[in-house]
Amino acid sequence: MMRRLLTGYAVVFNLRHQRSGHLFQNRYKSLMCEEDSYLLELVRYIHLNCVRARLVRDIEELDRYRWSGHSVLMGKQDRSWQAREEVLSYFGRREGIARARYRQYVLDGIPLGRREDLTAGDRKGKGEGLGRITEGRGDSRILGSGEFVEKMLAEEEKVVEKRGVLKRKGIGVEDLINLVGKRYGVTGEEITGASQRWVVSTARSVFCCMAAKELGWTGRELSRLLNVTPAAIHYAVARGERILTDNKEVEEGLNKDLIYLTTSPSAPPYFDRVQA
Repeated sequence: MMRRLLTGYAVVFNLRHQRSGHLFQNRYKSLMCEEDSYLLELVRYIHLNCVRARLVRDIEELDRYRWSGHSVLMGKQDRSWQAREEVLSYFGRREGIARARYRQYVLDGIPLGRREDLTAGDRKGKGEGLGRITEGRGDSRILGSGEFVEKMLAEEEKVVEKRGVLKRKGIGVEDLINLVGKRYGVTGEEITGASQRWVVSTARSVFCCMAAKELGWTGRELSRLLNVTPAAIHYAVARGERILTDNKEVEEGLNKDLIYLTTSPSAPPYFDRVQA
C-alpha cells in the first residue's frame, strides 16, 4: 500500500514539475573546500540559491527564510548542528559586526547571478543541471571547466614540488617573513604586528599570498599567526596576488630569494648578496 502511495506521489510530482525518474535521485555531492576564500564564495552562492530560484524576493525575505542556513547565520533560526560560529568567524570576532559583514557579503553576491565556476558535475536532466561538463582530468575537489581543472592541478603539482624542496631545505614561514620584510624595508615584527602603515600592510599582504601559495599555509593558520580573522587573511591573499601581478620585478626578486635559499641555505639572502 505504501509503495503504491509513494509511486503515485512521485508520478504526480514529476508531471507537475516536468521531471522524470525517481523523486530523489543522483548521489548527494559533498565537496572539500581547502581554500578559505573558496569556502566563503561557496557559502554565499549556496545561500543565494533561494533568491535565484525565486523562493524569496530579496535579502530581507532570505534573512527569515526557514529552509536556508542563511537565516541561522542571521540569528532568525536556531540549529545546533549548523556551523554558525565557524562561518561568522571569517567576518569578525564580535558576532554583531561579523553578522553585518556577512549579510553585506551575501547582498553583494545577488547581482552576480549564476556562476559556472561555482558549479560542477554532469547535466542529468531537465531542471537538474549541476554545471558544465568537465573534460580531461577530473578532481572532485575542484569545480569548473576542464581547462580550469587542468590548470589548477598543474599549479598544484608545481606547488607540491616546490613545497617539498622548501621543506627539505628547512625553509619555513620565518624565512619567508624575513625575505618579504627585507624586500620592503620592514621588520618581521612589523609584518606580524598590528601596524597599518602602507608599506607594512603591503608587505603583509604579499607575505600572506606567498605563504599560502609557496608554503601551503591555510587561512586558519595565517589568521592565528597574524592574530586577525580568516576573512582578513582572505582579503590579504587576494591583495597580495594583485600586488605581485602588478609588480613583476618584486615577484621575480622574491622567487630568486627562495631559489637562492634552497640552493645555499647557509648563505645570506639573495638581495643582501646583491647589495653587498
